[in-house]
Amino acid sequence: MMKLFFFAYTLVLYLNFAFTQSAELNTQEMEAFKVIGEKLGAAGKKEWELDKDPCSGEQNGNLYVYCNCSFESNTSCHIYKISLTFQNVSTALPSEFTKLPYLTYLDLSRNYLNGTIPSEWKTMHLDTLILVGNRLSGPFPIALHTMTSIRYLRIDGNRFSGPIPEEIANLKNLEKLYYLFPLT
Repeated sequence: MMKLFFFAYTLVLYLNFAFTQSAELNTQEMEAFKVIGEKLGAAGKKEWELDKDPCSGEQNGNLYVYCNCSFESNTSCHIYKISLTFQNVSTALPSEFTKLPYLTYLDLSRNYLNGTIPSEWKTMHLDTLILVGNRLSGPFPIALHTMTSIRYLRIDGNRFSGPIPEEIANLKNLEKLYYLFPLT
């Protein structure tokens, strides 16, 4: 019985590995990934290879991209998590993140991102958004008022101003919020 279980377990692992390795990132997401990388300054980052499929399993510098390849009969992958921290990225947040429809986790902390959260982001279905330690500014971002899927939001360590707006009550799934605002 134990041998049968071990055989079945090994077969499942092999099939998962085989199908995952043959799947590639969805074409539209690959184009969005390239645009996002270019806007985040990949030209100055030799280790970022934007033409390399981020779902290939190969390391791409300090750009961590996680894919789910269990869609569409394992022939297409989708990005569900991006972590790009401590990279000295100094630009505005790209609105093209909205073109990654399966993205649920985004961590761009400890960079030099500026401006505010793009209004286009209101259509995203993020579960986790971490933007701590950047140079984002302005009032509490309006785009966040409609991100009802968000559970963990960390935007402290930026230059936002003003109090948390009443619309925060729209975030029915919100479990943790880190936001420092000035005392008035």
